[in-house]
Amino acid sequence: MRHKALDEVLPLPVSRLDNFVPQGSTLSSFIASWIYPAQFPGEYWLGYELGYGAGRGRGADAEATGDVLRGCSGLREGPRLLQEPPPLMSFPNTRGTSLTCSATASPQPTISWMTADGARAEPVGGLRAVTGSQGNSTLTLLAFQPDQYRHDLHAATYRCLVSNSVGTVTSRPVSVNAVVMQRFEVGVSDAAGVVGGPAVFTCDVPPTVSRHVSVTSWTIDGRTLAPTSHPDGRHWVLPTGELVVHGITPTDAYTRVSCTAAHAFDPSPRSSNVARVIVTGEPMLSRPQLLLRRDKIRPWTRDDLLLPCVARGHPTPSVTWYHEDEARGRVDVGNSGRVQVVEGQLVISAARQDDSGHYLCVANNSAGTDSYRVNIQVRERLSASVEPSLQRVDLGRPTRLSCRVSGSPVNSVTWYKDGRPLPPLPRVTTYDKTLHIGQVSREDGGMYQCLARNDEDSAQAAAQVDLGVSMASREDQFQSYQVNPPDEECVCRCMGRKGHPPPPLAAARLASPSGRHLTQGDVVDSGCG
Repeated sequence: MRHKALDEVLPLPVSRLDNFVPQGSTLSSFIASWIYPAQFPGEYWLGYELGYGAGRGRGADAEATGDVLRGCSGLREGPRLLQEPPPLMSFPNTRGTSLTCSATASPQPTISWMTADGARAEPVGGLRAVTGSQGNSTLTLLAFQPDQYRHDLHAATYRCLVSNSVGTVTSRPVSVNAVVMQRFEVGVSDAAGVVGGPAVFTCDVPPTVSRHVSVTSWTIDGRTLAPTSHPDGRHWVLPTGELVVHGITPTDAYTRVSCTAAHAFDPSPRSSNVARVIVTGEPMLSRPQLLLRRDKIRPWTRDDLLLPCVARGHPTPSVTWYHEDEARGRVDVGNSGRVQVVEGQLVISAARQDDSGHYLCVANNSAGTDSYRVNIQVRERLSASVEPSLQRVDLGRPTRLSCRVSGSPVNSVTWYKDGRPLPPLPRVTTYDKTLHIGQVSREDGGMYQCLARNDEDSAQAAAQVDLGVSMASREDQFQSYQVNPPDEECVCRCMGRKGHPPPPLAAARLASPSGRHLTQGDVVDSGCG
């Protein structure tokens, strides 16, 4: 004889039912509303709609639905992404890359991949493969030869779609960029400077690879220095890769320097030629000249950053930094905690949002002034949530969803319905990241998402909207069946279909011990009606 506890028969573990309890009801009353006394002592009907409500009944006037359920189905849960690709993905042609989406839902979701134009991303022999579809799927761009490069595959935008009977959600889009590896060399040119002044060396990298190549070190007469935010004596390798030599002396003419750089996808070092300082004669009166300038710097929050202000001239120029604030005007940047001026360079540790703005470097001596302005835009990784994440709304009633976005900057927020941008509708309005539906109709049930984006980052969040509709009529009927022998598997046929629209119902007849009401944990004989 087969037995089941009540919490095995319920559609979800009791601990997860709180999300479905209507406002103003208690969990116990919500569960109790599913269990109705049958017309025969010692038997109970457990009837429930998949998230919508339930009715009970018995007799020959029942309207058969033809839905045959093995056991009793549980409440439906829309897709929820557990893993999605990053917004940007660069990879070398020699190794390829993989994009993975995984999700959970009830029923189990299927996953497919799409391109930016909405076309399905199918396997392409030797170049692109797609594996998995049930709850986990991976799109792989395989290693390829340079002559096999295809813009529509290797410089494309992909996203995964996750679907089940509740609805569809989409991952944030991921822009992929295949880097065709090529040989490159780095070089250094001689740098000139007057005695007592500075000289600046730059490690020259070919522009075709400069985006992926960074300077790893400089060698000065056999001594190796790595990029840092503070000087090492008279020498300073800036975080951006330049070598600054302060306080030039006549003997610096014999100094030999070289740089080393590496590709992000090939750590093998590339060493440059050897260069030297060209020391000019005695200094003469000259106005300041700035040797390094920046237009815009875009660090992430908590990054360390350095703004250079290297000036030559005679007499030696003094350097002052200002923060141009709209409210306070031009404010002198002094040494205070995270913000320091070190030998003329402005060093900001653990950047914050309020560090954003325009900064002005002014170099001044008795012969004149030179200056430059740099814009700092501190970025913060985007994150999003939708509230409420789960709700049930009656037909004809209004509802709203709020998209809460943190991070900066936020260039756009787009609402999606079941994986597609929400089309403009007279009864649907959006304002300040809020979606408002004036009168809910039957096509409004499903999965909603908001997607927040900027040029380099994106974040999405989803919410499930179930249709409350009208409660199933209490006159709904369930056809009577003879109970199968207790040791046989039960097949339940759902018969009641009243309500608007007709709700999907499931039903099972349970035999309770001693004819009393069922409670959580009771062991009951499995049967069906």
